[in-house]
Amino acid sequence: MRGLLKIVAMSLVFLPGIALASLPEALFEPQKNSKSLVLTLAARPVMSPFAHVRFCMQHPTQCSRQRVSLRKPKVAMTQQRLAELEGINRSVNASIVAQPDPGGPFNDRWTLFPKAGDCDDYAVSKRARLLELGWPSSSLLLAQFSHTAEESHLVLVVRTSGGSFVLDNLANSIRPLKTVAHRIEKIQSATAPELWLRPVNPQPELRVTLLSF
Repeated sequence: MRGLLKIVAMSLVFLPGIALASLPEALFEPQKNSKSLVLTLAARPVMSPFAHVRFCMQHPTQCSRQRVSLRKPKVAMTQQRLAELEGINRSVNASIVAQPDPGGPFNDRWTLFPKAGDCDDYAVSKRARLLELGWPSSSLLLAQFSHTAEESHLVLVVRTSGGSFVLDNLANSIRPLKTVAHRIEKIQSATAPELWLRPVNPQPELRVTLLSF
């Protein structure tokens, strides 16, 4: 019972409407047609997915900052990096048999490298593999897309100097984020992986801005 209460408490730490001063990172965009740099808020803290809070308690290293460089905030996209993304996306998709979790948020569990699982398991497994290869945590963001009217879909968004890419268990080829039709409901913070953010205005052009700062 105490463990359950701890999970709920952790998921409620950052709620929408929290004070700007306590934002975990500066997710801003410059205002156009302005001589001075005017910053406008592009995202706000939101409740973390319950399953992710539980996942972080089980795998704390997966929810901590790793290999983050302030001098090079984005990973340089090279042919080797592109091959890593394509290879891991395909290999993880092939290694897990698609199988939905039991219904309800309390039954949803995110598992690393299971034999069978759903979109959550694919996404966290791909992120773990890329962390092992030396990718910084700030470039590897879990994101919930609005898949259908009743269902969200978890994918891995990878931020690079060549743009942001989506690794999805429903596609064996990685896709540029700007080509994805579904809007982002929630996305991990780049500087605090245990926290999540929601785009203030979930339009396609804004979500590219959000992930390309």
